[in-house]
Amino acid sequence: MEDLAVTVLEKLSSAAYKDLQIFWNLKDDNERMKNTVSMIKAVFLDAESKANNHQVSNWLENMKDVLYDADDLLDDFSIEASRRKVMAGNNRVRRIQAFFSKSNKIACGIKLGYRMKAIQKRLDDIAKTKHDLQLNDRPMENPIAYREQRQTYSFVSKDEVIGRDEEKKCIKSYLLDDNATNNVSIIPIVGIGGLGKTALAQLVYNDNDVQSHFELKMWVHVSDKFDIKKISWDIIGDEKNSQMDQVQQQLRNKIKEKKFLLVLDDMWNVDRELWLQLKHMLMEGGKGSMIIVTTRSQTVADITHTHRPLLLEGLDSEKSQELFFRVAFGELKEQNDLELLAIGRDIVKKCAGIPLAIRTIGSLLFSRNLGRSDWQYFKDAEFSKMDQHKDNIFSILKLSYDHLPSFLKKCFAYCSLFPKGFMFEKKTLIQLWVAEGFIQQSNDVRRVEDVGHEYFMSLLSMSFFRDVTIDDCGGISTCKMHDIMHYLAQVVTGDEYVVVEGEELNIENKTRYLSSRRGIRLSPTSSSSYKLRTFHVVSPQMNASNRLLQSDVFSFSGLKFLKK
Repeated sequence: MEDLAVTVLEKLSSAAYKDLQIFWNLKDDNERMKNTVSMIKAVFLDAESKANNHQVSNWLENMKDVLYDADDLLDDFSIEASRRKVMAGNNRVRRIQAFFSKSNKIACGIKLGYRMKAIQKRLDDIAKTKHDLQLNDRPMENPIAYREQRQTYSFVSKDEVIGRDEEKKCIKSYLLDDNATNNVSIIPIVGIGGLGKTALAQLVYNDNDVQSHFELKMWVHVSDKFDIKKISWDIIGDEKNSQMDQVQQQLRNKIKEKKFLLVLDDMWNVDRELWLQLKHMLMEGGKGSMIIVTTRSQTVADITHTHRPLLLEGLDSEKSQELFFRVAFGELKEQNDLELLAIGRDIVKKCAGIPLAIRTIGSLLFSRNLGRSDWQYFKDAEFSKMDQHKDNIFSILKLSYDHLPSFLKKCFAYCSLFPKGFMFEKKTLIQLWVAEGFIQQSNDVRRVEDVGHEYFMSLLSMSFFRDVTIDDCGGISTCKMHDIMHYLAQVVTGDEYVVVEGEELNIENKTRYLSSRRGIRLSPTSSSSYKLRTFHVVSPQMNASNRLLQSDVFSFSGLKFLKK
């Protein structure tokens, strides 16, 4: 929100706007709005730190909404300035417009002036409320200083998964069993979110012995909606055929008499009939073929398993501490401060052996480069709040989000526009952040994309992203977001970011960012009240070929604030 306030202040000070404010006698209104926005901007950081308070949270939402409206108003001023400039340079247009120009200028000035006064009244009300909420001035984060304290990253790759050796050995014993009697066997991995079910499946899937044992290896992210055709497309690697008969035949041809390993990641379907339909299509595989199912649901494990489900538990105390200290201390794995280690062990206990929570909190403490007194405060003040929450893992992740600087919060929240399990192309994601204006310009000579790279690496290092793939040059190519992190992004964005699943629209007046998996049409009467700034059509594919589709047809007549 700080960037939005800065944008409004910059536009209020622009040369084009100054010319119009003189022409329409809005100079006093301009100065008043600049002063009010500057005064409110000074308390943003304090307000964000107190956002758990419902009244402060509402204050922030109202402030964000009025700043968006102010930004849209100033864009209209800019458009009017450009229109006047074009008219002034075109004699023919001047003659045609001569009769209407005086009345049009007056009408336009009255309309824009009225909108400006209405926004100013809202700003005044918000400014008064900040005193009631006891919000204090605090300097905003300096993104350059933030980057300087983060010259290394505590990201732990999937090759460094801790405490899962026995589970890996157990699954490998099933997969590599040469005495298997079934054509296809199913091994479910069951556990709550954040325990590392996917990481364990990846560890096994990429094992050299496992890779050489199977003729075909396939990985499909299933998620909430159990769509047999889509799952089949992902297995085949082709979605050209729309007829289910053709898709079924293609799938059978691909796996027929071949020993395959298939991972169905994050499965939620509890409809046994649907599962049996898919299972029947997979029975053509060669003897010894295996399916690994990762799920949070014991019911899913019950309807799918042929082998006894592997019930994944939290890490024990020793392994939890090993993971935490490895992440929290980075390269300084040997830490001699006994008091700091004792505080760290107390913090680890709150994480209940859940690797995602341990990694996230360890990364947060590492990123802040905190000392003993800071760790103590973090344990006593911050972690004590979590006792009020039933869902400890979510509150831990929310705590990590709360400690992000505002310029990283926006980049993380933006990811809520994409489906769960989406594979982000790093380069494309950074370009989208740049296009949205989320990347703060650096004082040095680096390109804005390089600053975006640092934003990405910061989020990755704090476990907001995972499942990275590496390109031929050793750089990060793609990544995913854990389901719980994706849910967190949806929670923190509220109505500001909305994903439309079908053609039915339920868009709030405060919605500014919208995504859909298909083109949608809005009637002129309904769309005139929307304030959308960004719309994406996102491919429904859940594999490495994910890209924003440019070919979908959609109509947004009446959406005058749409920018991207």
